Order: sequence, then C-alpha cells, then structure tokens
Amino acid sequence: LSYSGFLLGEIDVALLPQYKKPSIVRSALSSDLSMLAVILEEKLPMKRFHLLTFDTSIVSSKRHEIQAIGHQFQHIHQAMAKMEEILSAIKSKWDEIQTLLKTQFDAFRTILRDHAAEGTMEEELLALLVRGMASPSTRQFLQNALPEASLKRLRKSIEISCADMTQLIAADLSSMSEIL
Repeated sequence: LSYSGFLLGEIDVALLPQYKKPSIVRSALSSDLSMLAVILEEKLPMKRFHLLTFDTSIVSSKRHEIQAIGHQFQHIHQAMAKMEEILSAIKSKWDEIQTLLKTQFDAFRTILRDHAAEGTMEEELLALLVRGMASPSTRQFLQNALPEASLKRLRKSIEISCADMTQLIAADLSSMSEIL
C-alpha cells in the first residue's frame, strides 16, 4: 500500500490461507483513503481472480498528514533526481578533463618507451621538479608533444570545465542540498 510514492503498509498474501499460490494483480486506494481494493489471482490449474476489500479508515483518519508527507516525499524525490542530474554533469566535465590529460600523457609514455627510459612518467616529472633538469625523453615531450600553444589550449579547456563544475556546485548543487 503506497501513497504518493511512499510506502504506507503491506499486504502479505501468504497470510491468506484460503487462497492457493496467490499474487496481487492490481490494487487501488479510494480517493478518501478509507478503502483498499485488491485483485488477487490464484495460480491453480485454472486461473481464478478474487476481489478483496480492506477497511483503511485508520489511514483515512490521518489523510491530511499523509497527503502532507506525500507532497514532501515527492518534493524530496524531485530534488534528489535534480541532484543526481547535476552530479552526472559534474562527472561528465571531470571525465573531459581526465580524457584531455590522458591524451597528453599517453604521448609522454610513448616517448619514454621509445627512449627505453628506466623511470615512469611520474618519476620523470618528479625528477624534473626536484632537480630542475629534464631527461632527454622529458625534454622531447615538453618540446614536441607539449608545445606552448598546446599547453594554452589544454589550460583553457581545463579552466572551462572547472568553471562549469564550480558553477554547478555553487549554484545548483548547493541550492538542492539546502532544499533537502
């Protein structure tokens, strides 16, 4: 038994011993919430259907509270769906950045492999940072595969993606989390 998408109760058909292998085909709650109608199917050699009615006046007596909770539930569900949409957009922007960087660093890995360099890409970059001197393979990567124009395009693409993510987080995601 549900109302506005949230569970109010359950009907355990196993507790109806007069029916053999029963299953609920359809159920409906009256508009004033005072009666529940259930169509039950018995799976015997021949299918048989039964209409059962249940007095739900206790639910009806709390109708206004249930309606208020139902509206809140729908509002929360919509806000959560919007948050999932925003998080998906943020993930997409992050994936764009990862793809751009992967493309650039795949070229570096290829150069390292071609030069039979002993270190990994990370070790080469760390050595450049610590010593201030680039190995021949790192120098080739920086000069050929990562020229200044390419770095500017990469920086611009990353800045745009980061700005988009920041806007999504600052405006949309924070407002949705406040609602919840």
